[in-house]
Amino acid sequence: MEATIVGGYRPEGKKQMIKPTRSAKQQVADDADRRALNPVGSRQTIADSQAAPEFQENLKRLKAERLEREARLKAKPKD
Repeated sequence: MEATIVGGYRPEGKKQMIKPTRSAKQQVADDADRRALNPVGSRQTIADSQAAPEFQENLKRLKAERLEREARLKAKPKD
């Protein structure tokens, strides 16, 4: 069983694997290849990133509407 590295500790004789750095061109090409292989996943990622701000705006709007309704109910005189 392989030992895992925890907190920077390495058992004697074990070398840490280092990934070679990629140039910007290589990273862009790899991203393009990945999107080509999985177009649905890349569209979903884009949709999720676009949805976050819209979700926050909607959340604020709904909260404001709820608070307004609650304030009207409290201000409404009981008959």
